[in-house]
Amino acid sequence: MNIIDPKLKFPRTRTKRKATTKIVIHHPAAATMTVEQIHKLHCDPPRNWNGIGYNLYVRKNGDIFLGRGIEYAGAHCTNHNNDSIGICFEGNYETTDTTMPAAQYQAGVWLIKDMIKRYPTITTIAAHRELGLTVCPGRYFPFRNMVVEAKGAEPVGTPQQPTTASTMKISQKGIDLIKNFEGLRLAAYLCPAKIWTIGYGTTKYPDGKAVKSGDTCTLQQAEQYLKNDCARFENNVRTVGGYLNLNQNEFDALVSFAYNIGSINQLTQNGTRTKKQVADSIPLYNKGGGVVLQGLVRRRAAEQALFLIPIGNVPATPSTPPNTPPNAFTGDLRAALKLGDNATASSILAATVTVGRAQNSKSASVIPIQRLLKQHGYNLGTSGTNKDGIDGSFGALSEAATKLYQRDIVKLKTPDGVWTGKTGASYRKALGIS
Repeated sequence: MNIIDPKLKFPRTRTKRKATTKIVIHHPAAATMTVEQIHKLHCDPPRNWNGIGYNLYVRKNGDIFLGRGIEYAGAHCTNHNNDSIGICFEGNYETTDTTMPAAQYQAGVWLIKDMIKRYPTITTIAAHRELGLTVCPGRYFPFRNMVVEAKGAEPVGTPQQPTTASTMKISQKGIDLIKNFEGLRLAAYLCPAKIWTIGYGTTKYPDGKAVKSGDTCTLQQAEQYLKNDCARFENNVRTVGGYLNLNQNEFDALVSFAYNIGSINQLTQNGTRTKKQVADSIPLYNKGGGVVLQGLVRRRAAEQALFLIPIGNVPATPSTPPNTPPNAFTGDLRAALKLGDNATASSILAATVTVGRAQNSKSASVIPIQRLLKQHGYNLGTSGTNKDGIDGSFGALSEAATKLYQRDIVKLKTPDGVWTGKTGASYRKALGIS
């Protein structure tokens, strides 16, 4: 096979890449698109880039074109443009293109092999979604097969073959988590997404009909709707349960997630993400109508906390919706204070110290506090390499976030931005102590 040079004209001088350690796979999310069209799209406002961002482009007929150029830094994957080769495959493999043409597939295999031969320093072949918040190159892109065939090994981020999860069901712990956050309504109501809902968050009845205005149900019917919905989302989670080798806590957390979102396909990238990538991504799904909703922030935090709890160390699920993710905070604070695994919330509270800008501003307790504030969606800014603001130093932003937490969650009339040790309301609320 040959790589075709389309003789593209670039607005500015291209910069050569500093290193080559990875290949990143993309699609343009367009069923039909030429390399020239992408080049123009990337040059024109609002992008105004220095031409096409991909280094190479593979069309459906198997033709391979130079884009930005093999040796140049691209503009295809934030934070990875200076050490990666971006290869884009014509098509929309998230929606319309469910099967890749054989000619394009074989061209992709050949091209990956060729890049590895040219650059022995390549150690990673990643789908764009593994390195950024995107679905690219799409759910139907044959990433795993292509990389395995080209490299002769498992691609980075791709799980091993399925084990067993075909019969796993949600436990009572998971059901309680769903009930806690969904609440119970025996008359139809409009949820924040403007969908008619009833019972424990049911939007469609077991017969497939949608809930509508004016509908009512009994408690028994609500329980049956919940059971039916759980069965549907259990099936969704089972599609990746074997690949990820889920335990019961992880399974329960993902069923709760699917129950709320509708599916775990995007969260898991159809089973191509690792457990760590899944866990790290759960808090990102906290918006309704494009707006961060504190209820979703709390739900995602609780689901992530449950997902991360090893089997055999599962605190009881609270009977009412938690205002904080106590499992995560309790565990973080217990570890920070160097207390034993069996330390109760009360004993943890007794060991706390006052934390504020003027006192213990860099104590071991600061990191757990900042994580809790971040989970609730409060802004902590950034600090050096700590892009999430969790830096272990209780400064002005941590104080401001604490005041908001005290106002919104603890319900203090006069928030002071200080975590008072041993008896303080902020610690007590976060630890689930009434």
